[in-house]
Amino acid sequence: MATARSKFWPWRKRTLNKPPALKPRDRIRLIAMGPDPDPVTPGAEGEIVTSPVLVGNEWSVCVKWDDGRTLGLIIPPDRVEKIA
Repeated sequence: MATARSKFWPWRKRTLNKPPALKPRDRIRLIAMGPDPDPVTPGAEGEIVTSPVLVGNEWSVCVKWDDGRTLGLIIPPDRVEKIA
């Protein structure tokens, strides 16, 4: 795994994570969500809307949940499994 120093925080090493194996239209099930003021319930299912985007040291993925919500994932700490 490669490491790089942050442009804005040169003393802080950043690990370049491999992107999650998710692509638009994949069906997922939420295993766990990190700290969020209004989290999605574990076990909820949804559809990936966008490809993963690296933001800092985490991957951001937009999801349309089956209950009508559109709340993105931050991987890590959020965890999902692909179901289709």
